[in-house]
Parts: sequence; C-alpha cells; structure tokens
Amino acid sequence: MPLEHHRDCPFCKLVFEQPFFFIEENQNYLSLANIAPHAEGEIQIISKKDRTDITELTKEEWDDLLPILANSINRIDSIFHPQGFSLISSTGSEIRGYRQTVFHFHLHVIPEHQGGSGVRYLRRPCYTPTLCEYQELEELLQTQQGIIEENDKSLAKLVKREQAVDKGHIIISSKKTLKSNINQLDIETWIQMGELFRNCIKKLEDKLAPAGLRTCIYLGKIVSLDSEDTSEFQINLLPRYKDKGTNSKENILITKEILTIVERLKKADSQPKVNISEEKKKSLIEEVVTQLKTLEITEDQSKNQEQELLNEIKRLKAENEKLIRENQQLKEQQVMQQIQVQPK
Repeated sequence: MPLEHHRDCPFCKLVFEQPFFFIEENQNYLSLANIAPHAEGEIQIISKKDRTDITELTKEEWDDLLPILANSINRIDSIFHPQGFSLISSTGSEIRGYRQTVFHFHLHVIPEHQGGSGVRYLRRPCYTPTLCEYQELEELLQTQQGIIEENDKSLAKLVKREQAVDKGHIIISSKKTLKSNINQLDIETWIQMGELFRNCIKKLEDKLAPAGLRTCIYLGKIVSLDSEDTSEFQINLLPRYKDKGTNSKENILITKEILTIVERLKKADSQPKVNISEEKKKSLIEEVVTQLKTLEITEDQSKNQEQELLNEIKRLKAENEKLIRENQQLKEQQVMQQIQVQPK
C-alpha cells in the first residue's frame, strides 16, 4: 500500500482491501460497483493515490483515466443497455446542490435510462447573469469570441449566457466533432482536453474563487445543452458557490440485488460493441451482391458446360452407332460377294 494513503479515508481503505465489489484496476485507479447507486449498474472509479478530488490529478493520472473509464462504460452497456451515461465528479462540501462527501477522488459512471435525471441537471441554472455581468465575466476570463484557451486538438469556451448553470460554466470539446461515444475518443485528444481542463481549473480558482467544482460528461442518447450538439463529446466544468447546510452520509445497506449486479459487472465484456456505420453496411451489402452475381455466373457457366458435354456425348454416341451400322453393312456386302463367287 502506498505511503500516501491515510487511515481514516474510506476510499483509501478500499484501495488497500480491494473489496468484493472491486471490478478492475490499472496503474492509477480501481473501478468498483457502487453499492449505493444512483441507477442500476453504476460504477465508481477511484484513484489509488490519495487525491482529494479531480483538481489534484496529475497529467499521468488524467491520461490513465480514459482506458478504465471506457472499460467501465462498456461493461455496463453490455448488461443494462442504457440510452447513455452521466460521468460526474464533484469537489467542495459547502456548495449549492451536489457536493463532495468523501474527500478522495472518485468519478461516478451512471447509466441513464428513459426518465432518468441525465443532463436535466444542466437545465437547472443557479445563476443567470445580466448582459453586462456576462461581458465582465468574459473580460475576467480573458475570452476571445467566447474561447478561453485552445491547443491543437481541443478548445475551452465560456458557455453562452442563457445556458450557463452557474457563473463561469466552461465547456471543453474537441476541435474535430466527436460523437458522444467514449470508444471513438482517441487518447491524444483526451490528453489535450486534460491540459485545457487543468488550465481552466487554475483560472477559475484564481479569478472566481468558487467553493467547489462539478465535472460532468454526458454520453449517448441523452439531451445536451444545445439541441444541435446532442452527439458531441464535451467536458462540462461547473464552478459552484457557497451554500448553507451540509450533507450527512447514511450507513449503506448492501442488498442481494447489489451483490448480483457486482458479479455481473465483473463478468461483463469490457470491450466496445462493434457498431457498423451505414456507409460500411452499404459497402458490405454491395460486396455480397457482387459475390452472389459471380456465383450465378459461375453456376450458369457450369450448366452450359454440362450441356455441352452431354451434347458431345450424344454426338459421339451417334457417330459410334453410325460406324456400327456401316461396319454391319460392310460385313453383309462381303458375305454376298462370297456367295456370288462360289461355283454352281
């Protein structure tokens, strides 16, 4: 067990013990079935090192998050077939709405079904600035046409005034439009998005001093901020501000249903489904049709060759019969000649 782990943290204890609801691990993370899930089949990914929250992840740890995240999503998808996923991590204990209750980095991987909460969270704004306030915010974050920062593959932009959940809501996305499918996200784009993510966190903390942050990624067929962007992969970075009251964590009762789900998730396939595009389907159909036509031609050729062979056999048989008749006639002629030459 690494020396960084402290004794009182329940997630550090899970890293050390690897409990029965442990599913998978890599160099920096464990994935665990959530025994108090928001939705059936939910998985939590926790850091092996005692990072308080997502803002403390190193570059290496961010880069290493994508493979185990993709595996977790594919496991859930192979069993529960949700419409999409909510990937959520919070920081801060004194904030409005969702807050962090265990101060060890963990990411919720929540399957979303019809009627689930999904990105409706993004449609419950806590702050709608005036036009003047929004312009001041743009100046404070040094935006240029809404863009805060960019690199080769990704960009970070301030969310439009009417759509922001709270003051300083930022979206990080790929410059190349990517579908909201974790299996189509290449590692280099993920790495560069992580670079912007870390820079934006620093800028928000320096300029706005929020009480906490909420990181949200939404995948699949669930509504996004903008109806025109429902299929785009985006990281939502939401600053949250102080609120009265605290949350208490109740004791969790582990049910038989949870135990069953844990076993199913452990055995589930972590590889992505093979989704064939419409263009690929069309190409495969055309290939099959061509092969069938070739087979039809070959079959026709075979039938023609068979008929030709039968005709040849028939011709040879006729010629043979003709030769037999001619031979018979020749013998009869010879016999007649012998009879004629005999003396009377």
